[in-house]
Amino acid sequence: MIPVRTFPFYCLLQLISGDGYFYDGENRKMHFLRPGDGLCIPPGFPHRYGGYALNFVEDSVCFSGPLADVFLKHGLLRKGIFRFGRERRLAKIIQRLRQSSLPSLLEAQALLSSLILALCRENGGSVANRQEKSSISPLIRALQADDVEWSVTAMAEYARISENYLRRLFLQETGLSPKQFQDRLWLGRAAEAVCDRSRKLSRIAEQFGNGDAAYFYRRFKKLTGLTPTEYRNVYSHDSDVKTPEDFS
Repeated sequence: MIPVRTFPFYCLLQLISGDGYFYDGENRKMHFLRPGDGLCIPPGFPHRYGGYALNFVEDSVCFSGPLADVFLKHGLLRKGIFRFGRERRLAKIIQRLRQSSLPSLLEAQALLSSLILALCRENGGSVANRQEKSSISPLIRALQADDVEWSVTAMAEYARISENYLRRLFLQETGLSPKQFQDRLWLGRAAEAVCDRSRKLSRIAEQFGNGDAAYFYRRFKKLTGLTPTEYRNVYSHDSDVKTPEDFS
């Protein structure tokens, strides 16, 4: 997994396909990314982001300058996740940037400024973190803090709502069912462990498979499309080192 890092510039990206993650290094919180989500990373912000499988596709542009600083100062740009939509709205900007001529670069700058202002209006006044407004926000925080997976019944009891209403709220607030949400939590933790080359895969399988290595292997491959070894070799930042398969 990519280590925590900072950029000396602004980065604006849109997730096109696949499931991804965003780690907020300031608040030490992991968030899920789904297609249509956008992410704004200002200079100096500690973070990491990426995908859980090979179908992770993003559009992104990086930029800097006094106009971007003004947008940040007045709250038009702020770090975090926001709703971008499914249309590939960065595509025209990327096309202009690839042309490299002065007119195309100026046009790209104008398009980017217009897009930031449009996203600001669409996201309630700023391109910023999604606000937690639902009654399941305390439940989500509890799930993120607990290494043990919860049943739907336990979640509903914690939130003091019915199981059917719980499922509706999860879909409304996260775009996922309770089970899918737990799968993403499990995968985020397991994937980070897999990318730590100091750890043996057999030990990771025991930890995340509740003592059943075969179950861990099946679940990990089902969610990512890769075996743990394949995932480690693709996504670990030290990917030139090959690790033998620890599963028999």
